[in-house]
Amino acid sequence: SCIASSLSKSLTRYEASQHDAARTRTGIRGLLLTAWGGAWNATIVAEAVHWGEQSIVAHGLGAYIAVSTEAGDYERIALGVTVMSAIVVAFNRLLWRPLYDATERRFRLS
Repeated sequence: SCIASSLSKSLTRYEASQHDAARTRTGIRGLLLTAWGGAWNATIVAEAVHWGEQSIVAHGLGAYIAVSTEAGDYERIALGVTVMSAIVVAFNRLLWRPLYDATERRFRLS
C-alpha cells in the first residue's frame, strides 16, 4: 500500500511535469511568432527615416507608404495598405495558422 501510494504520487508528478513542459513549449512558440510579427512591423516603419535634412529611404512597402503619405497621394496610400493587408492575411492563412494548428495537435493539454 505504501509503495503503491508512492508510485502513484511519482507518476502524478511526472504527468504534471510533462503537462507543464508542453505548456512551456507551446508558450515559447507563441512568443516567437509574436516577436516575428513585431519585428516585421518595425521593419516596415523603418524603411523611410528622416532626421533633420537627411533622409534614408529603402526600397520596400513601408517606404512606398511613407513616401506616398508625405506626398499626400491617397490612392497610393490605399494601394500600399491594401497590399500590406493582403500579405498579412496570406502569411496568417498559409504559414502561421498551419504552424499554430500543428503545435496545438502536438502539445495538446488534454
